Amino acid sequence: MGNELMMNGEKRDGWLPCLTGLRGIAAVWVVLFHFGRLSPLPRFLYCYGGQTLSSFFILSGIVLAYSYSEAVATGAIGWCKFFNLRLGRIVPVHVVTWLIATVLHLGCAWNYSVEIHPWASWLAGLFCVQIYWPSLGLLYKWNAPAWSISCELFFYALFPFLVPALSRWLRSKGSAIVTMFCTWFLEVVLFLGATWIVVTIIRSGHSFLGYRTYGEAKMGALHVFPLLRLGEFLLGMCIGMATLRWGPLLKSPRSANLGLGFSIAAIVGLTQLPGLTSRAAGIQMYPLFVGFLALMLVALMSGRTILTTFLNSRPIVFLGEISYSLYLVHCFFYPGQHPSKVIYALCFLGSIISAIVLYLLVERPARSVWRKFIKKPSVSKVSPFTDLSPSREGVGVNNRIEAQN
Repeated sequence: MGNELMMNGEKRDGWLPCLTGLRGIAAVWVVLFHFGRLSPLPRFLYCYGGQTLSSFFILSGIVLAYSYSEAVATGAIGWCKFFNLRLGRIVPVHVVTWLIATVLHLGCAWNYSVEIHPWASWLAGLFCVQIYWPSLGLLYKWNAPAWSISCELFFYALFPFLVPALSRWLRSKGSAIVTMFCTWFLEVVLFLGATWIVVTIIRSGHSFLGYRTYGEAKMGALHVFPLLRLGEFLLGMCIGMATLRWGPLLKSPRSANLGLGFSIAAIVGLTQLPGLTSRAAGIQMYPLFVGFLALMLVALMSGRTILTTFLNSRPIVFLGEISYSLYLVHCFFYPGQHPSKVIYALCFLGSIISAIVLYLLVERPARSVWRKFIKKPSVSKVSPFTDLSPSREGVGVNNRIEAQN
């Protein structure tokens, strides 16, 4: 899809490229988070990079709702076709990087952590089912970031069933705001409830899925369990579907920049709370950040913030386009404990170059080949979304299908 959209009869320049650029920045943040702190890099890059996973899940919900919700709602695309399209987006790079991790382990003993149940963890990770039994022996093995791909597949499987329910609830801007707030609130409640259960089990002297401390369980099982992360995807779906109906939720530069500033200030404020200043605590309490990350994305989607020009610049958009490859390949370049600045920089550069190669030689060609076998959907009936907003010429489903996250 091009940079220019019609929403409620009014042109909006490039909110989707803006989000693509943001995805690139988030992916780089994940790389720095996993590589570890190196002076003079700011401490928050190391402590709070884990929160970017929430932004990925929210972004996924936004873009899929914008791209597919009309087609799903009208029956122009069924569950099988939708899921197949998404498999074409993520499977090729996942399989290639999983095989690279396998070769590195077998040939170079690259990742010592796979020694516990190696074949079980290899198969579980390859088929993206490790999150359904996120035990110490299965999780974060071989290519650790692949756990989030498993969550994405879980979200994709539910997406066609979630669209009709959300379309009934999002009847007004007020109901949309209430739905989004309740979604965030329920995610926090579910997370706290799961935390209480795990703490109770561990304090009784038992292990939980192989984890013997509360901190390990929160960094592992509770961090990746898909039902506990579903709220982020739902929040993104609400934002995407609301944008379809009413256009950008923050329409003026003033409101957009106020929303952006408030969300950033709130996130920074959370990082200063007692108990949230460490790297582990930042990861373990991720639900607290979700609502403010969603508000930040709503502000950026207006295309009218002070960051719009930067995020829409071609280098940053391209960084967003390679972000998926970067996310899955960067752990192969881990610089180790206490690396020199030169080693750190070379590992970072190697990650970027490898991501570009993977994107150009695997991700983009494989996606094109995969989609040749799938007929693109078209909408022949009136969508339940389009009857709530004026004409949006040029923003048909077929155009949005090309704008995948």
